Amino acid sequence: MKKLLSIMSILFVGTTGSIYPLIVQNQVEKQNSIKQINILKLSNVRENLEDQLKDKTFSSSSEVIDIIAKNSIDGLQYKASLNNTQTNHKQNYEVFNVEITITDENKFKWDNNKSNTILLTVTAFIDSRQIIDHDAIQKSLDENFSFKTYNSSFDSKFELLTNNEIQEGVNIIYINPEEKIINPNNKKLYQIDYQVNVDLDSTKKWAENDNGTNFSVSSYIDERNYIDFSEIQKQINDVVENNYFLSTQAVKEAVNEININSAVEIKNLTEVFPDNKIATKEVEFSYDLVLKDSENSKWKDGTINNIPNTFKAKVENRKILDYEAVQTAISNTLKDNTYTSVEEAEKTIRNVQIPSEISISKIESSTSTIFGSVEFVIELKINDTENNKWKDETVTNKKISVSANIDGRKQIDFETASSQINQTVAGKIFKSMTNAEAAIAEANLEEGIEISSIIPKSTTIYGNVEYTVEIKIDDKLFKWSDGTTEDKALEVLAEIDGRTIVKFESVQTLINKANDNKTFKSVDEAINTIEELKMPKEVIISSVTSSSEVKVGTAEIEIVIDLKDASLSKWSDETVTAKTMKINSKIDSRIKLSTDLITKELGYFAFKQETNEIDILNQMLKLNASLKIEELSVSNITNSSATIKVKEGSYEYFSETTTVNFERDVRIDIKEHVKVKDLGTFNTTKNNLNATIKDKIKSLNKDINMSEIEQISSNIVIETGPSKVVWKVKDNSKVYFDQSTIEFTFTIKRQALKDPNTSYTRAKLYIEYMRDPDLAKSQLKAFYRNYEWDDIEMVQFTETSYSSENMRTEGYWSIKAKSDSYYYTGQAIVYVYSSQ
Repeated sequence: MKKLLSIMSILFVGTTGSIYPLIVQNQVEKQNSIKQINILKLSNVRENLEDQLKDKTFSSSSEVIDIIAKNSIDGLQYKASLNNTQTNHKQNYEVFNVEITITDENKFKWDNNKSNTILLTVTAFIDSRQIIDHDAIQKSLDENFSFKTYNSSFDSKFELLTNNEIQEGVNIIYINPEEKIINPNNKKLYQIDYQVNVDLDSTKKWAENDNGTNFSVSSYIDERNYIDFSEIQKQINDVVENNYFLSTQAVKEAVNEININSAVEIKNLTEVFPDNKIATKEVEFSYDLVLKDSENSKWKDGTINNIPNTFKAKVENRKILDYEAVQTAISNTLKDNTYTSVEEAEKTIRNVQIPSEISISKIESSTSTIFGSVEFVIELKINDTENNKWKDETVTNKKISVSANIDGRKQIDFETASSQINQTVAGKIFKSMTNAEAAIAEANLEEGIEISSIIPKSTTIYGNVEYTVEIKIDDKLFKWSDGTTEDKALEVLAEIDGRTIVKFESVQTLINKANDNKTFKSVDEAINTIEELKMPKEVIISSVTSSSEVKVGTAEIEIVIDLKDASLSKWSDETVTAKTMKINSKIDSRIKLSTDLITKELGYFAFKQETNEIDILNQMLKLNASLKIEELSVSNITNSSATIKVKEGSYEYFSETTTVNFERDVRIDIKEHVKVKDLGTFNTTKNNLNATIKDKIKSLNKDINMSEIEQISSNIVIETGPSKVVWKVKDNSKVYFDQSTIEFTFTIKRQALKDPNTSYTRAKLYIEYMRDPDLAKSQLKAFYRNYEWDDIEMVQFTETSYSSENMRTEGYWSIKAKSDSYYYTGQAIVYVYSSQ
């Protein structure tokens, strides 16, 4: 508003410092004084508020509300609040509701508002982000990162970027190329200065003219190799601990041979006490670890000074004894010899020459076998442990293992065993190969021999079979007289007769059982029954024949039976030739009539009276192809059924009587029922023409069956000549032959169309919709039901009078016969009225 005052020519009242504009609207003279009221314009007030807020950034909505409230003066109050229901289209802009109230009506008045309070809205740009101080961030960087020592610039950068959060919402995002400051005394040691960029999240901002750059971090870099001297000390301790050395020199040599870090060397290695060469004496040694190149290497604590240390080693000079050499000496004595027993081998072991400082205290064997390799466990003892030790620095007894070959097996003669097996089958006949093999397997053999397999070279149930018999011995207890132990084979010949004995009487009984007390449909059926009979597996039916052709009676049948394989079976009389038997079979080839006469509903067909029997039989054969009609007779013939009987003595069918049903064809020529073809003259409509013709045909020809005929064509002529219609017999008619047609003639005579009102003494008919031809016709049709309105055309309505008093309209419709009407000719009028 202050801005507004400078550009307006206005009159002020009250305090000279007032900032509110007014326009003098009236002056009231009273008691020599002038009372002036300030007239406020809403547009000016709004513009003044907007000028106070525009192009400015506020830290919070409260700040804006306070600024608006400061516009209040005596008599006029400003209040503001945040409008939470509206958002400005620009980001960070907030909308405020402003309420301006006149509290003293003697001083202020709105120019166009009767109320003392007006409401308006204004917008202000709010930026509530936290301001981040550049110096505070630099201080945090110095405290967290500056002047720390790293192994490389990468490690320094890695820590900056992985621990990049300086405080919540403030992060390092970029490191500019570094600047090195080299130590002139050692190029591996230097300082690096980094320039870093810092980013803020959306809740924070830099102070004015600050963009988050030009922050610095300084780091010390020490690129010298890192060496852990404790690892080298451990290497030395691992070598000297738990070992015995023969001299202090041996200790020094062992230490100097350790493969330690190449950047370090061991110096000043010396014993603290002199070597007295007392057995198992511990001697203390001192040494220094020295860096070879301190410019490129450092200890893990960062220093480069020599590292002093000590260790203890066991030094002694007892004689070393080799128990493995004793084991080798005994093994060499045993390896090329075979002993007849374990005891013999043990005795040999004890006689082997070994060092005098060592003695055998115990010998144990793993087994008491008479054949095979036997392992001996020998316990060696040091006779004087004060002056001797084993090479592994121990003095306790040692166990060594050696092996010796033992062979104390009994000898067996193969020829004797072969003779024993052959004697088992010699001069014997076995019923089966199984029996022969069982006899071989049970041969009485001397101890140590076992039959491992009996394999025939051929298979038979009748004849000689040669077997290959393999025998074996337990090679741990026995051996052949030729010194071998492998399995041996011999040939054995056995005679076999295991043919099956077949009783012919049993075969006869089986066949008679299949034939007796049975009746066969034919000789062939009887023969097939025997041929298909399941016989014992040893025999076959070679042939079944009969010379009989009887259909009803007894037929003689001859059967030849043979052995299937004479090498596998024989008759009980010890013969193998074929045998013959005869049987008598009962034959009856007749069947039930119903077997061939399946269809007894013969359907619709015609037959003559003089040939009715053969016509019916032929119709039966037509529907039952297998029927033998010569075996049948027909009686009791009607138009719908007949009795069928099997003839006496028939060889085809059993005696039987049945009934067949049918529908006899009794059709006639339609001309026999049509006596009158001229139907005369009549009056009818087009829609009723066909019904009229049908009624005329029936009335003039009483016998005709109208349901069996249908109209197929017509030629209609009105009044000028006779009309014609052609009718035919319907397809599949059972009254008339369907090839028949007949032509009927008739004359149609139309009648003159009369005025319908004449039937009602020319009375006027009330109709509601008088002027609409379709609606008017519909109402006329309902009233004058004896008129054929479908043949009448509504031509024109003519109004004859109108009464405004009762709103009555009178007139008439001109009507005429339709041009294609069969019923009417000419025209007429119909008088009507309406009260509309």
